[in-house]
Amino acid sequence: MLDALALLMIFIGVAFSIYQLYDIYYDQNFGDDELIARGDVPDMEALAHLAASGDDDAFRRAIRSTFGEDVDEGVICRVLASESRQRRAEPLMRRGHRLVVDGGLRVRHLPFWQTRPPRHSFRTVLLLLILACCLTVLFLGGLSVYTIAYPLSAAWLSWANAPWILTVVIYGLIGLTHLLAGLDKYLHDLYELGRVDETPARDAPLHPKAP
Repeated sequence: MLDALALLMIFIGVAFSIYQLYDIYYDQNFGDDELIARGDVPDMEALAHLAASGDDDAFRRAIRSTFGEDVDEGVICRVLASESRQRRAEPLMRRGHRLVVDGGLRVRHLPFWQTRPPRHSFRTVLLLLILACCLTVLFLGGLSVYTIAYPLSAAWLSWANAPWILTVVIYGLIGLTHLLAGLDKYLHDLYELGRVDETPARDAPLHPKAP
């Protein structure tokens, strides 16, 4: 009975892992575009026009109400001065409070730890690791069925004959996939925002010219 329950949990884990891979891939490729299409991100063009109007107080109130009290105005100005300001609105909402302009754009990961934003995208590497986790889950799911009829005789593989051990490993891989997906979103947001550092501070005034 317990083995049957474990096999059911394995089946659920395999199905969830497949969905998890699809959800991560979809979010990476279409998530922000979907939010922009629905209007769930700030209108950066309107914010740029407000900045260009010369009303400092209104501009500061707008960025505080949109991005929070901890956002650095210099970061907002750099984003507004970039050509892809609207595409960076969602990463800015998620990570803006972690960015500071201190001799160049920097990321405040922890109160005592700051680095420059990543200069290279790790998305491909992390997606490959996520795919490897999903394929391993599929393999272990198939192995759990195989060992019902053909238990593995090798002593070092005896753990694979226990459905509960396979269940723990599968759900551990699902948890690892979740962590990798979170790391991917975090690093990719910082990478996208770090690209605005290519705009020198002197070219990103408090009131950038509206297009």
